[in-house]
Amino acid sequence: MLTKAVVRIYLECPVVAKLKVSGAQQVKVLRCIPSRGGWASTQKLKLWVRCNSCGVRMLRRLFQSLPYVQDASFTRLGRDAYVGFVENKDCVCVRLGLIDEKLSHIIPDGESMLLLIYFKGEKDLRKFLSSLERRNVKYSVEKIESLKHIGELTAIQEKILRLAYEAGYYEVPRGMSIVALAKMLGISPHALSETIRRAHKRLVEKYLFLE
Repeated sequence: MLTKAVVRIYLECPVVAKLKVSGAQQVKVLRCIPSRGGWASTQKLKLWVRCNSCGVRMLRRLFQSLPYVQDASFTRLGRDAYVGFVENKDCVCVRLGLIDEKLSHIIPDGESMLLLIYFKGEKDLRKFLSSLERRNVKYSVEKIESLKHIGELTAIQEKILRLAYEAGYYEVPRGMSIVALAKMLGISPHALSETIRRAHKRLVEKYLFLE
């Protein structure tokens, strides 16, 4: 049975620590997904950050000035929100082998990090925790959830996705807008969009985390 766990490790993200040292207190790293880059010694980090006095160029220059960072690029998502890729040679999560786990994402939290990880079962979770202990990494398990029905759609979700598919909603170009589809179903576009996103999330979790 698939198990979702939130594990706090008591290590500070090196990137966050370097931002503090550089005086960039206005930059907050919200979320990170690490992956190994093209070179064995380089890791590519996908970062979501918030900064109320930055721009894309300023963020790029700021991150590129940090030790061990080779390159950085960012895209604005909203007024203060950005997403970017940072090529880094000092990633504690990669050193711990987290990119080999079913890692969803990491949330830096002060001098610790919250890891959201999917495991095939509690046995694999215990194996992962043992690997942290062997590396003398302090941790605490914040939450464990058994996902009994991952990938299974509710009757309403299945009905809506089937109707959306038959109406051409998933075609390129789109055969029916979400507004028209919502009108057909007699619900608001917002409610329909939320139902579709929840259904897509279940299907994506099944694809990504179930073999």
